[in-house]
Amino acid sequence: MSVTITWYGQAATTITHNESVLLIDPWFNGNPVSPIKPDELNRVDIVAVTHGHFDHFGDCLEICRKFGAKLISTPEIAWYADGKGIPRGSQALPLGFGGQLTVDEFTLAMVPALHPSALYGEEWHTQKEFIPDGGPSSYIITVDNKVIYHAGDTALFSDMKLIADRYKPELGLLPIGGRFTMDITDATTAIQLMGLNAAIPIHYNTNPDLIADPKELINMLKSKSIGSEVIILNPGESHVLN
Repeated sequence: MSVTITWYGQAATTITHNESVLLIDPWFNGNPVSPIKPDELNRVDIVAVTHGHFDHFGDCLEICRKFGAKLISTPEIAWYADGKGIPRGSQALPLGFGGQLTVDEFTLAMVPALHPSALYGEEWHTQKEFIPDGGPSSYIITVDNKVIYHAGDTALFSDMKLIADRYKPELGLLPIGGRFTMDITDATTAIQLMGLNAAIPIHYNTNPDLIADPKELINMLKSKSIGSEVIILNPGESHVLN
């Protein structure tokens, strides 16, 4: 069966294969562009969190509790989840940079990202308290012999080439909003640096600080004679990898 990627705004993404569902950075409540809320999800088998900012950690705990989904995260986030009723080791599965694990049909490798980070957990809402989250990450996801790079939040950095040489992703989900992450110019360089066949722009147009036109990414790639495809999705839309 094919692999289906669905984007819900910001970095929230599902990757589905043979009915198994991987959900990355599950921010739905408070996400101004998401067409759904967490209670409208039908199935989630795995939740992978890139870092602890509220727009990425998001509804992680609620979704893991509801579906019994496995949580893949840094050890720090896994320990936090353990304290919230998601047992570390059996449900919360810690992962470190350079490590990988396989759950159901998905193999996830955690690779570095370049971004400030901390965990905005349940305490943040009442006490404005955040805790260390182990640092920001990106994921290399292998499923059905397809390799996908989900960048989460990151700036451009030269080790993207090393990541690409090691894992050889064919498609990348890349932030383009600027201000806190790569902008379109840097995303263009990242696509070239990683040799991606295709890219899906993420992390833009959710607030006034992240305004971007993904069509400009197409134009910039063309201006540099880079033949990579840009797949523009509206929140809630899907792309099928055959």
